[in-house]
This record gives sequence, structure tokens and C-alpha cells, in this order.
Amino acid sequence: MRRVLSCIASSGIALCAIALSAGAEETGWFVSGSVGQSRFGNGSDTGSSGLLVSSKTHDVQAGAALGYRFSPNVSLEGGYASFGKATFTRVFPGVGTCVVNNPQCATVSGETKITAAHLSLLASAPLTDGWSIYGRAGAARVDRDVTIGSAGPSKEKKTDGLFGVGAAFRFSPQAAGTLEWQKLTDINVQAINVGVRLSF
Repeated sequence: MRRVLSCIASSGIALCAIALSAGAEETGWFVSGSVGQSRFGNGSDTGSSGLLVSSKTHDVQAGAALGYRFSPNVSLEGGYASFGKATFTRVFPGVGTCVVNNPQCATVSGETKITAAHLSLLASAPLTDGWSIYGRAGAARVDRDVTIGSAGPSKEKKTDGLFGVGAAFRFSPQAAGTLEWQKLTDINVQAINVGVRLSF
């Protein structure tokens, strides 16, 4: 009963259901690294006014983390990730038809860069020999640098929710490969990455 109550309090009912299913991995420390592709959704840049005429919403995501496995199915992980940057161009109508390079319109270009330090609870469950699935729930301290036009970068720091689901394949007792989808909720940025996890 103590294990059930602790799991519900720390990770919520959904992750608890995964964590309490059977499975056996060693406890102890692990490190991980990952690389993948990020996608910036609506609202992830600050160019909310004007007409969006072009944008690049995908970039490289990369991260590293250190974690500790408390039980065969529950781990705590802290790390740092770069979600890359998004670029955008917006025009602001003047008189007449507004298109890019029309002198009657103001054209503004910019970019948004996002990095995050995070702390997450991971709950895993085995599927077959070597394969397992896991869920992630945690918080991230997000740094968002926005550059618009010729102005210098505007820096914003905020705390955001970080959630994810993934699958892992254990090559040996010490090494596993991962495939994971992650999302920062309020910033509206998500990523799919592949990684390596090493236990020691």
C-alpha cells in the first residue's frame, strides 16, 4: 500500500499504472544522451501580430541527462536539452496589397531559440526480453531567446511542464537504446529523439 500511495503522489495515476507492472532492471545511476528533431508549434515564437509569410519550425534537438533508478520501474532524471531554433518572417499591412518587399508593408524577420534544464520522473514497464516502454512527467526551466529584426535578443525564463513517452531496448545489462517523444506544454515545442542510456 505504501508503494501505491507513493507512486500516485509523485507521478500521477497514469504513470503509476505503468510503474507498478512487473519488470526487473537493476537499481543505480545512469547517464544518457540523445539527438533528434524538434518542432515548434503555434505560439512558440513571439511574432503573434502581422501576417506570417514564411517560417522554419523544425530543427535539431540534443540533450544529456543523469539519473538514478530507485526500483526496477521508477527512476528520477535530471538533464539539459537544446531544442534548436525556429525562424519566421511577418509583414504588417500598409495601404493596398501587402506582400513581401512591398514598400507599403513593414517586413520583420526573427528567430526563437529554446533550451531547457529539466527534472523528470520516469516509469517503465517491460514488454518482451530486452524491450520496455516508459513514460515521463516532470518540469523544465526554459530559456527562450527571441530576436526580432535588428533588435538584440529578448530573453525569457519560465517553468514549463515536460511530458514524454518512449521505448527502450537493452543491448546488455549496462547499455540500452531509446526512442522517445517529448513535449514542453506551454511553450508548445515537441521533439522525437533517439538516444543511448548507460548504467553504472
